[in-house]
Amino acid sequence: MAIEALMHKRFSAASDVWAFGVTLWEMMTMGQQPYAEVDPFEMTAYLQEGYRIAKPHNCPDELFSLMACCWALAPDDRPKFTQLLTYLQNFYMALGRYI
Repeated sequence: MAIEALMHKRFSAASDVWAFGVTLWEMMTMGQQPYAEVDPFEMTAYLQEGYRIAKPHNCPDELFSLMACCWALAPDDRPKFTQLLTYLQNFYMALGRYI
């Protein structure tokens, strides 16, 4: 959950973007548990201090950068879903250059 959801029970499109970033991370790790090493009671402090889940092994830098943008502390600093869609479509088209 996004930090504002944990702290203030505020849910919005921006908190959904945070969750989407975590979902991308889960897909890249083939379903690993995010933040497995963090005590749930310390999660808020962990996130407030700027810690985030690490880049998955074999994850393209471009894709991890997108995930990291989703985890911006301030909700207004996170991308909108329309921006994510455009970025992911461009990323998918660029994959053709590597395959």
